[in-house]
Amino acid sequence: MSAWLSVVLGVLAVAAIPAAIVYSRFSDEFDLVDAAWAIPGAAAFGLLALGLARRARRQLRFTLVRGRHAAARVGRSLAILALCMAVTASISIGFYRLLVESQ
Repeated sequence: MSAWLSVVLGVLAVAAIPAAIVYSRFSDEFDLVDAAWAIPGAAAFGLLALGLARRARRQLRFTLVRGRHAAARVGRSLAILALCMAVTASISIGFYRLLVESQ
């Protein structure tokens, strides 16, 4: 159960930042800088997905069922990708704020 939940949370984490960016393109009152509010959500979902994937791999270590290891691996990969995206987005927002404040 936790393996598939880690995949779902990983997909949500990976999709959070691009969804906020797309929403900012089509919204008049939501700017691209406002999409930075999706970064903590993506990081939180990524951390939860990573924890669930670790839990699933630990639980499945002692079972004979081998099919769910792939789901835990995919959930872990998505979680790591989401965390990398959150760190990259945080760095880009930080540099943008630094450039705006220095002008």
